[in-house]
Amino acid sequence: MIVLGIGSSIEPKLEYLKLAVDELNKNKHIKVIDISKIYLTEAWGGVAKNQFLNICVKIEYNNTPESLLNEIQKIELDLGRIRKNHWEDRVIDIDILIFNDLNINTDILTVPHKYILQRNFVYYPMYDICGDILIKNKSLKSLIEENKEFIEVYLEKLMEIN
Repeated sequence: MIVLGIGSSIEPKLEYLKLAVDELNKNKHIKVIDISKIYLTEAWGGVAKNQFLNICVKIEYNNTPESLLNEIQKIELDLGRIRKNHWEDRVIDIDILIFNDLNINTDILTVPHKYILQRNFVYYPMYDICGDILIKNKSLKSLIEENKEFIEVYLEKLMEIN
């Protein structure tokens, strides 16, 4: 199972999420299998000023995690992402959250994502599409039960999957 986290904090946020999923679908190596509900959340990390819309997307992919990283960074760039400061507001952010059962820790990629257990805007939408799986020996359901911060479902469905 491969799961991507996608977020946007610059208007039109919802449109950027749709465009990102469309671009994933256009890629001949990627097949979008499922899309979570859309969550409205406060910025994380103390830099961004705007609220984010966040989703998780389950995909099939027939190449390496590093290759997927290159492909999603190209999508971010094509949609207008400019990387200046870490955790700033952005038109689109696409992260590899999990890539099958791989554990990767390199200079360019950490999988499972290093903040996956701290971000409710990741584990809530992951639960929508993955159910109660274990991440780093912690169940998504237990993370949700322990969560003390409010998280709002912004929209039940982003789009239909072809």
